[in-house]
Amino acid sequence: MEQEAALKLWQKSEESGFRYTTLLSDGDAKTYQYLNTKEVYGPEIKIKKDECINHAALARGEVPVPHVKHVKTPLKETHLAKIMPIYQRLASNELLQRCIRCVTQNANENLHSIIWGKCSKETSGTLRRVTIAVCDAVCEFNFGTKKSLENLQKENGLASNKQGTDEEFSSYESESDDDCLDSARDWCQIDVTSPLPSHPKFPFNGNPGIKVCIGDSGDPLEYFNLFHDDEMFSFIVEETNRYAESFFENTELTPASRALKWKNANKEEMKRFIALLLLQGVVQKPVEKWFWSKRPILSTPFFGKVMGEVRYGILMKFLHFANNESSSDLDHNMKLKKIRQLHNLVVHKFKSVYVPKPDISVDESLIVYKGRLSWKQYIPQKRARFGIKLFQLCESESGYIWK
Repeated sequence: MEQEAALKLWQKSEESGFRYTTLLSDGDAKTYQYLNTKEVYGPEIKIKKDECINHAALARGEVPVPHVKHVKTPLKETHLAKIMPIYQRLASNELLQRCIRCVTQNANENLHSIIWGKCSKETSGTLRRVTIAVCDAVCEFNFGTKKSLENLQKENGLASNKQGTDEEFSSYESESDDDCLDSARDWCQIDVTSPLPSHPKFPFNGNPGIKVCIGDSGDPLEYFNLFHDDEMFSFIVEETNRYAESFFENTELTPASRALKWKNANKEEMKRFIALLLLQGVVQKPVEKWFWSKRPILSTPFFGKVMGEVRYGILMKFLHFANNESSSDLDHNMKLKKIRQLHNLVVHKFKSVYVPKPDISVDESLIVYKGRLSWKQYIPQKRARFGIKLFQLCESESGYIWK
């Protein structure tokens, strides 16, 4: 719908004697690509894309800054002659008074809020249902709720009480208020020793608890291996070696390239690599190569004993979790395409190791990430603020992630 609406706007612009050459958007390139595909102004004229100030800041992992107040972008007199009447109509006192009723000065936003209040986006709706909601919203927006009710009664063949006066309505309301006050004075004692029964729950036929054998030693490595077994490491090694092989087949390297030192990885080596990644979250340094520094003030010899710096860097370069050659067209636009198979393995482990109790909840989690990512979110209320938002199905008592 958004793409078709943009196409109509671009096509209609030529009727007014000007062209839209730049699309200012919030990062979604679908409309931009759609307009260039349709060649609105011919194959020679391509529409450019520019991002808004705040969205560009979010894409770089920065905090949005207030809008610049002194930005001056002069328009041509011919453009002003076309645009100014629109702003003059929007600034009319009649329209502003009408918009203030719903706490907004944007006429479109005001009308849309009424429409979606009658026909929510979250519920499935037919064309007839949306049409009725739009007609009713327009009537309410222009003439108020009372007129909208009269029109509904008229359309449904119901006789409206036109003889009713405001005094009758007010007297009815006052009588209703008196009844409420009388009933509110009738107090009764509450027996706190026998509370009301709780609402009935759905029948739970599961058998909650741990479904694998665990020793009494409490070894953290044993728990780690429950979720990251040999099957997962074999998958990572296989995809990493496949990606490296494809890279060498399609890339011309210089004799001095460090990638020429590559040799196929194995499970034990991959486990050591993952261990160093986890350890970097405990022993933190601003520069990654400092973990292998031999200077006494920076030295952490354990990293060099586990894996050399060159080998670590090459594994990081070719680390892969998906087969690029077997990706179907259906998965092309999926945001988790590169980690889909690994994600499925992890979720399967979560489900097979433990069965949660009846009380569960859907929790929102924000994974810290400040790199470049189209679906990275900025939530100022969260401690991390920038990251990837996930919805997790968890056990209410323990917080165990089941999916």
